Amino acid sequence: SDAGIPAIYRIHLTDQNAVGSHQNKLTLLSVYPNPATSSATISYFLPKHESLKLELIDQLGRTLRVLHDGIEDAGSKTISLSMKDLSAGIYYLKMKTRDGITSEKIVEEK
Repeated sequence: SDAGIPAIYRIHLTDQNAVGSHQNKLTLLSVYPNPATSSATISYFLPKHESLKLELIDQLGRTLRVLHDGIEDAGSKTISLSMKDLSAGIYYLKMKTRDGITSEKIVEEK
């Protein structure tokens, strides 16, 4: 359950093909594979050039890794996340911009 993670909201894009569907939306598009065993690929879309903070957090809300913290250009992005040093369990990606916060659950299997 995600109930133990405060101040994180899920925002889902319902129609990726609609004109303007990305306008002013913060969207974490995908984490693949999920569950992961040693690494995962994170893909996301930013509608505009803006400040972005992307963190890997544990179930207690502690930041384990900051994957990006700075200005990012608009468009689709992909980041590779090594999970070899993490124990099996549930983790969250937290993505924050000026427009909001979104998260995605990642399951690490060994």
